[in-house]
Amino acid sequence: MPNGHGRTVPTMQELERGIYLDFEGNQNRQPTLLGMMTGDQPEPDFVIVEEVFKDCANRRGSPCRYAPLDSSLRTLIEVAQEEDRRIISWSEYDFGVMVEHLEDEHLSLLEACYVNAIFPAKRWRALKHPDIQGPNTLDSYMKLLGWNVPEGIGTGTVGPALTRVRNSLNQGTGAWTGLTRHQRELWRGVVSHNRHDLNGMRRVLEGAVGEIWRWLGRL
Repeated sequence: MPNGHGRTVPTMQELERGIYLDFEGNQNRQPTLLGMMTGDQPEPDFVIVEEVFKDCANRRGSPCRYAPLDSSLRTLIEVAQEEDRRIISWSEYDFGVMVEHLEDEHLSLLEACYVNAIFPAKRWRALKHPDIQGPNTLDSYMKLLGWNVPEGIGTGTVGPALTRVRNSLNQGTGAWTGLTRHQRELWRGVVSHNRHDLNGMRRVLEGAVGEIWRWLGRL
């Protein structure tokens, strides 16, 4: 995987038409949930991509569908190409996950349309808040914009929640009906976290990119 992939400042039109992407999962495992949202779409498309969670789809508070990760990514990239849209994620982690599941043809298409959202965000912080240093996490940039993370869905909540739900599904029948009320709420929290991150990424980029282009005198 090339270093520094997706290091570009998109235009405002590209943001409006972009496909925002975010994975949820545990470290050292394949992703569990893929969230996707276009700039002109009010509600994300949530795709469960870990089979053990399949029965969590289409439940109250879990507006998800199930589909294998490989085919979901191929479809995503084909849509981006056909509709001339950018694929945008926060950090190259998501890019790396996609690379693992793509053949050469789709990989070259991804490389042509991918945007690493951290790059314009860092440029904006250097312009707007030059004295502020810190991690390049989405949470930190949302806080700079005054958008705080709701309690219960912040950093560090997803991994433990997925582990507890996965363990219960593996040890039981693999069915939603076998989860306790608390475990169902943990899963719904993962979905809410993904929704919040997608909306937050879009909001950070809209603010950051708008100021960058104004600064460059191109608006």
